[in-house]
Amino acid sequence: MVTERRSLTTELPPTLAKWRAYGTLPLIAVWDPLRDWFSSKGLQIFHEVKGIEKVKPPLNELRAHDGTYSTHYGPPNLAYTHRRAIHCIARTSDGRDVLIRLITKGGKGLEELDVLQHVATGHRAFLGDNHCLPMLRTLVLEDMTFGVFPFMNPGFSYPWYYDVEEVFNAVLQVLQGFEFLHRNLVAHRDVGSDNILVNFAEGNTGPLTNPGERPLPLRGLYPVHYYIIDFEFSIRFPEDSNPDQRLVTGLPILRNGYDHPDDYGRDIAPEMLLDKPHCPFKSDVFQLGKMFLLHFHLLETDYPDLVNVFRSMTAGDPSCRPTAAAAFKSVQAYHESFTRTQLKDPVPKPNLETMSMSEIFRRMREANARQAAREKMKMEAEAAQASAISS
Repeated sequence: MVTERRSLTTELPPTLAKWRAYGTLPLIAVWDPLRDWFSSKGLQIFHEVKGIEKVKPPLNELRAHDGTYSTHYGPPNLAYTHRRAIHCIARTSDGRDVLIRLITKGGKGLEELDVLQHVATGHRAFLGDNHCLPMLRTLVLEDMTFGVFPFMNPGFSYPWYYDVEEVFNAVLQVLQGFEFLHRNLVAHRDVGSDNILVNFAEGNTGPLTNPGERPLPLRGLYPVHYYIIDFEFSIRFPEDSNPDQRLVTGLPILRNGYDHPDDYGRDIAPEMLLDKPHCPFKSDVFQLGKMFLLHFHLLETDYPDLVNVFRSMTAGDPSCRPTAAAAFKSVQAYHESFTRTQLKDPVPKPNLETMSMSEIFRRMREANARQAAREKMKMEAEAAQASAISS
């Protein structure tokens, strides 16, 4: 049994960083050595769909109902895009779809595990104002810890919003979720729309329509719930810590050995670029404000007080930004000043692409070059250390 496990783990990327950086297609292949082990735990990892970077369940059957919703226009999708090597989709023995994520390996990733155990499991996971995606179970294989989560889909940007009521609902849920995190002394430090999921099982969002037509009121057809994910860069402060000492320094990506702003890929609050401690809760608020402005700035004429809250969240001076709790209360009060009928206006959709494809590829090339240089320096340092020991 020991020999079998040793063989199993030697086929896997040796470090958490290598798992994150794994880019050989198909990405799902990195999980192949673990299929039998996860099967013994009641989890069947999805299989590759040949020719496209998608995966599908072992049997061509719909998932069991598990709190996600579809529409009258078609069943949920069977095949899903496999986005990152660090996680994979699997099906439980009772037909539910889950996401398995590698959280720790070789002593790395313990901060993320600590945060998840604090806010995504146990009693806190049941609280109504907690919008963290719950962690259903953890599995340990040698030096690796895997988290198992309900499989949800990105939904803050798509499908687009039918009316302003849906916008208020989304903003209030997300602000409520971050107020909960901050109240529990957790700073996220990686805020973006791709880290907001929704309980929609994908599939057709409506009948074929002409381009530019108003979207259907999808979010009004079921009890939509927004979830916060990805605590890779998060930090949790002790409950007995001094509020004045709940500070961090630099970019969150320093934790993973990166130091260039382009490697971060998020809106950067001014204080994050300084070599002095700053409040990570305030930088969370900055990134939230930027995300809200990107999506909803076109509402400024008709709903100025809503957009004014977003702008206050992005103030250059951290002390001028509201807390997540204060922003939530402001938006909630503004929302309550309208009747439901007044919030049925359509929502203009902005251009959500913040940079051109050529710029994206340029940054990717530069990031890969920086990563190669870091790997080279690391190998040279290890070789020098080995040489010194042998001599």
